[in-house]
Amino acid sequence: MSGEVFVDTNIWLYAVLDSPQDQEKHKKARDFLRTLYVTGFKIVVSAQVINELYVNLLKNGIPEAKVRNVCKEVMKNRFVNIEKITIEKAWNFREKYNFNYWDSLIVAAAWLANCETLFSEDMQDGLIVDGQVKILNPLR
Repeated sequence: MSGEVFVDTNIWLYAVLDSPQDQEKHKKARDFLRTLYVTGFKIVVSAQVINELYVNLLKNGIPEAKVRNVCKEVMKNRFVNIEKITIEKAWNFREKYNFNYWDSLIVAAAWLANCETLFSEDMQDGLIVDGQVKILNPLR
């Protein structure tokens, strides 16, 4: 693997949230992200990832100031917006691969950012989308 990789919201959430029921996923997510940074991968996130991260951290009782700091750190990676083309590509992926809409929007953002890999716990591990983006679950 080389190049840019897209990291879905759930990986960031597990890395931040240290809940008793998800200790193993917390450790795996933290170690995984640390490895990406140390090995020089360029991480990509979208506006959707930041918004989902923000809302879910607040829902889990994380103080607003810490939530903002976490989101600012994540936004230091390559940040892509959701554009009209992203939405239209998401519609196509939803239809073609039967993703739910929100997952299709993540896949479209990764695809349009020319990422080789999308790391997510939520989608079909090993699926290659339109010959470009391979979905991998780093928490399995």
